[in-house]
Amino acid sequence: MVSLLTVAPCRALCCKILKNVTIPCFLLCFEYKLLLVFSGKKCQYVTMRKLALSLILLFFLATLFAQGSDTGSRQNPETVSADEAEQQAKVVSFSLMPRGDAVIISWKTDIPNARLILYRSIKPFRDLSSLATAVPLASFVDNGMPYIDYPIPHIPYYYALVSESDLLSSQFRFIPGENTSSEAIEIFSEDIIKKPAIPPVRPIPLPYLQLPQQEKKEKHFFSSKTEAILRSLTAKKYTYTDLSDLSRYRKVEILQNEVSAPSTGDAQTLRTIVFEELQQAHWDKAITQLQQFLSLQRTKRITARSYFYLGQAYFFTEDFKSALLAFLTAEKFYPKQSKEWIQYTLMQMGN
Repeated sequence: MVSLLTVAPCRALCCKILKNVTIPCFLLCFEYKLLLVFSGKKCQYVTMRKLALSLILLFFLATLFAQGSDTGSRQNPETVSADEAEQQAKVVSFSLMPRGDAVIISWKTDIPNARLILYRSIKPFRDLSSLATAVPLASFVDNGMPYIDYPIPHIPYYYALVSESDLLSSQFRFIPGENTSSEAIEIFSEDIIKKPAIPPVRPIPLPYLQLPQQEKKEKHFFSSKTEAILRSLTAKKYTYTDLSDLSRYRKVEILQNEVSAPSTGDAQTLRTIVFEELQQAHWDKAITQLQQFLSLQRTKRITARSYFYLGQAYFFTEDFKSALLAFLTAEKFYPKQSKEWIQYTLMQMGN
């Protein structure tokens, strides 16, 4: 019987096989020192000098054929199960809880250790096109722990949480309460600014000794320039037309951080807005760029400085209510500068 590779040790057996062979095969004859290749209709030979290379090629083709057959008939069960598990990962519940100046985000998934993506937006999530205006907050592997976000105050936000496998699905959709918030959540400045408790009243001290020739010193709570402005403001009630002349009394106040310290990253961006827009009295442009700057998460000190400059821009555009809220937000980190601007803003609101 002839197989794919047949060995014929003598010449007679080789001739007998060639007469009866009907299928493609390789015939190795040691006496002829040839490797005969029979394709079913035509016979070719390879000399012993090329025999080694032919055997290597034959072994490679046989191995490749065996691997291709094995791959086509079987699949790796571990790979299939991992792909199926990834396709089944889905967020089944989603909830938000405001706490002070933070929002605590918790959820549940049907499969643990799924890779999730958290988004935040000022508009509700309705379909995949809503992600174009959303900000991705984090991408992480679900370990069961909640996520804490510190959004900008006075801006209502919507949140959404999706798995990477869900996002690639053609049937994915946002469901309020399941993978997105049904209502916007907002943090107010009253939740952030904690007023210090009033200390207990101590006993009234004894009066100072007043000598006859001792000159009575006048107490000053502000600088001499500020005191002069206060006296001029309290001496006369100003109308809204007179408020346009406030620029001669108040000038843009730039904090020492933007003047002396070398700036990089977010600090450099804020410094550019202050010197190119705010200091040049481009109030509307300054307000727009500062609001865009504050729409992303920054460090607490940079956020406080941004609200301090935003309050000045509101002040010079006579939007005193917005200016007051901005100065109150910056008061925690810059109390001295903010309190002075708060005093001026309250005086203008009383006119």
